[in-house]
Amino acid sequence: MPSEPEKGTAVVTGKNLALRQGPGTDKSIITRIPTGKTVKLMELPDGWSYVEYNGKCGFVMDQYIQRSDET
Repeated sequence: MPSEPEKGTAVVTGKNLALRQGPGTDKSIITRIPTGKTVKLMELPDGWSYVEYNGKCGFVMDQYIQRSDET
């Protein structure tokens, strides 16, 4: 993915959320993100978010994060 300006942050609500190489459950898992951790939102494709966590970038399913603007 090209470098994009940050679009805010989100908190992981799912248990050990998979950070994936692409937007799909068939894509390889880069790492897992524990519940309650904050990720930086980079892009927001439908149903998925492209995020950065601990220096690693990948995709997470939207249903398992809560964006900081969703209070």
